[in-house]
Amino acid sequence: PYVDLIAKYGIGIVLVVLFIKKRRQGIVLLAESDLEGPSNAMPPMNPVELQRELVQLRISDPDFSMVLFMDFARLVYTRYHELHRGRSGSPEEIKPFISPEMYEALLEQREALGEADVSITNVIIGGASIISLEHGLLLTAIHLRMLVGFTLNSKETHERRIYHAEETVTFKRKSGVISKPPEQMRSLHCPSCGSPVKTNENGFCANCGGAPVPGEEQWRLDAIVTSVEREVTGDSSEKPRERAEAKDEQPLRDPNLHESMRNLVARDLSFNLNEFRQQITTRFFELQAAWSAGDLSPLRPRMTDGLYQTTTFWIEDYRERGLRNILEDVVVHNVAPVKVDADAFYDVITVLISASAKDYTVDSAGNVLFGNRAKPTHYREYWTFIRRLASTENPISLNCPNCSAQLEEAIAQDCPYCGAFIEGAQFDWTAAFIDQEAAYRG
Repeated sequence: PYVDLIAKYGIGIVLVVLFIKKRRQGIVLLAESDLEGPSNAMPPMNPVELQRELVQLRISDPDFSMVLFMDFARLVYTRYHELHRGRSGSPEEIKPFISPEMYEALLEQREALGEADVSITNVIIGGASIISLEHGLLLTAIHLRMLVGFTLNSKETHERRIYHAEETVTFKRKSGVISKPPEQMRSLHCPSCGSPVKTNENGFCANCGGAPVPGEEQWRLDAIVTSVEREVTGDSSEKPRERAEAKDEQPLRDPNLHESMRNLVARDLSFNLNEFRQQITTRFFELQAAWSAGDLSPLRPRMTDGLYQTTTFWIEDYRERGLRNILEDVVVHNVAPVKVDADAFYDVITVLISASAKDYTVDSAGNVLFGNRAKPTHYREYWTFIRRLASTENPISLNCPNCSAQLEEAIAQDCPYCGAFIEGAQFDWTAAFIDQEAAYRG
């Protein structure tokens, strides 16, 4: 019966009927008309205002790292969806990182899910970006726009459907709190003592005996609002996402670029901008080739987990429709730094890459359905690279950030002890974000 409902109303309505059935603080649900109408996504904050709020946040929290926050947000958001949409596991492991209202709803959802003949698996994030930040005296809130994909499975008919949804996700934390170090931002560890979350019979941390209040010592997931949802139908006639033709506009260059670049060179006397440009150009060509081949695995050590997952999401989107997007005769015309930043843990460089390529999409038989295999498309993308900040006070660690095991080599690898992926940013410049020209906000 649920598969019939989904066919008629969409997965969002069925999830509402199955799991919550009411509106409560911290969770906003949609009506049928919301799914059929235009997007009700939160409008993005002005880039200047966003940067101003970020500066204020860093003044009160000098250890705040946007890189680490995005990793933490992805981790909590994905685990929450996995828990309430069908994956086995205990809600206790995520309790310190979500609001009490969301935790209560999670328990209700899991109970209802156990009685349904549908389950949801393969939760994957296809994109994440900050749309606004509010740094107040008592609370700090960060609002993200997340694109998520998941698979709906019918236990009765074994039918499998894939859905994509766009959601506005809110994280909150008490203002004035100092951010956790990388090893705690990249794993669900107790906010009080840093040990893996494991509770005793009374619901307290089995290691320190504490009961962390969500949002007091670590960010908490506070709300998820779905604005757009669609089924990936496998219809090859449906036009996929395309690269936009480059606009004749001035790049979004940070006004403090030159000063920030001088600071980077002062910290790292070995840094050479021309060599960095060459390195980035090589990475760009490698990714275009891997994208066209539909296989990113050779590039995994050179991308953060978040970017790897995002790019894989779009490759799978093409594959589910029986399509492949191809880039041929790729030419890089310019690589221009537009922003240099540093936080307590990372150096961050954003460059604007101007390129051209024959950009077209083929079906399984090789027929060109979209694009032009004869005429080049000129496009511009903002690429952000990160590298662990090295100094005498903060040396690069050769320990796994998840289990603290000693590593033998300074290379991207899977930890031989816990299996966690240790990305290359620990040791070298690694691609973290790729923004189309129209989406980059500085």
